Amino acid sequence: MTNLLKNKKIHLLVIFIAVVLTHLPFLHQAFNIDAPHFIYMARQINSSPLLPYSYSINWHGTVQSGFQIMANPPLFGYYLAGVTAFFGEKELPLNASMIFFSIIACISMYFLARRFTKYPLLASLLLLATPAFMVNSHTVMADTAFLAFCLVSLAFFIYALDNNRVFMLILSGIFAGICCLVKYNGLSVFAIFLLYAASQKKFLNIKSWVPVFIGFFIFSLWCFASFKLYGKVHPFILFDVPGKYTYAHKYMVAIKLICQVSYLGGAAVFPVACLIFRRRGLSDRAFFILSLALAAFIAVISTILLGYHGINLLLAVVFLTAGFYFICLTAKFVLNKERNSDDIFLAAWFFGMIIFNAVFTAVNVRYFLIALAPAIFLFFRLSYRFNASRMFYAVVLTATFLTGAAVSSADYVFADTYRNFAQKEADVFKNSNNKIRFAGHWGFQYYMEKEGFIALSEDDTMVNKGDKIIAALLPWPEGLDKSITDRMKLTGKVNVNSFLPIRVMSRAGHANFYSYVNFPAVIGFLPYSFSSAEVETFLIYDIN
Repeated sequence: MTNLLKNKKIHLLVIFIAVVLTHLPFLHQAFNIDAPHFIYMARQINSSPLLPYSYSINWHGTVQSGFQIMANPPLFGYYLAGVTAFFGEKELPLNASMIFFSIIACISMYFLARRFTKYPLLASLLLLATPAFMVNSHTVMADTAFLAFCLVSLAFFIYALDNNRVFMLILSGIFAGICCLVKYNGLSVFAIFLLYAASQKKFLNIKSWVPVFIGFFIFSLWCFASFKLYGKVHPFILFDVPGKYTYAHKYMVAIKLICQVSYLGGAAVFPVACLIFRRRGLSDRAFFILSLALAAFIAVISTILLGYHGINLLLAVVFLTAGFYFICLTAKFVLNKERNSDDIFLAAWFFGMIIFNAVFTAVNVRYFLIALAPAIFLFFRLSYRFNASRMFYAVVLTATFLTGAAVSSADYVFADTYRNFAQKEADVFKNSNNKIRFAGHWGFQYYMEKEGFIALSEDDTMVNKGDKIIAALLPWPEGLDKSITDRMKLTGKVNVNSFLPIRVMSRAGHANFYSYVNFPAVIGFLPYSFSSAEVETFLIYDIN
């Protein structure tokens, strides 16, 4: 039996089955958040394959071209275009197509874990079970695909460098280039390559740079193509972000660091706080007290400024304490004389991605995925200090899976809210004498447009007496011109509730899985929360 459990083929079969089983209950999940972006691009590609951004979309209150508004490269859009060309623009085939990336990610995690841990199967299953991965794997967005190609390119690179395999280095570079064409964050994989090369004292070895040159060459081809097609290198649009959407203000960097500590404590291995109950020595106790003090201080500030209270205040303390404590233990671990080059590499990968996200991205749990793999590896390496038993790992995996499944279920309910409203509720407000416009984006925009309703623009002048405006509160409804708001009268409200007391996005419930800012400008750092607040509220306005 022991030999069977150590068999690599059995492990890969277990991973495959586990991935499929975690996807099956969510195959009919509604499109939400940024999924409409990629679906609109897929439509355009099916219409004009060489012009992926030549479509228009109203996403920030005004109609703009896809080239201006889509901050991702086109490869994932081409993948979805292939799926929709054969199966249509339907939830089932598009959600099912995401299983492919989850399998690649988890298998790549397995081979990396064979290099960095004693328990590769468990490490792979832990990645799959985390709320951060499980929730994102059920969305039709590019984040899981990005992580999959990041991990597979890194696995090839490490095995190639360790065993002097030139062909694997070439494959690593190709997959790294693909990663960059899925999300521009993929450029960070080159830094991870070089971190590993430096940790193995091979930084100056020309072979270490081969995948970097290949991957960057592939990325450069796309830059050149976008310039020829649209007169501008597409990645440069990332520097054209309006002031209200910039991310590098000093106070925002601090907030985004706190957010990622909370994601580490609440959306990664459940709980990293398990380590809290295995403290060893005076320094560990001191680190725990320091972590608890920092968490309590932030929680108090959150109570005053953000209104955190009750169970969500407790969640904030638990998540932040777990996250800070993990960071303290990791820092102590890599500064210890017994550390090795792998410990340093994993810590540099983890901390490097945390800092990168805080400075350059709009932090949410999706962006934390790049730091999730090294966090899991470090979790195992830290747990060896405590001589953790198999029962300990079994409890951690079970608790992580149950949390991931619960948060994924809450996300299913959240996404379904917009589909149900558009298909079953919105027509109630329509008659032959009026037009209905809507304000709000994400899945709400996709399903309302699918039902024939019109997205409202900030400067819309075609709103007439008797028309109605339906606004969803969470997906950033537009700020309207005063000439329209003066004529709007609130005549109805539709509150959508859920029996499941978990929220992934909620202003009243302080949940911020997909964004650290809730509309209109409410900052929060909990990846999910426990709340009985409405899942969503739709406001109905008449135009006088």
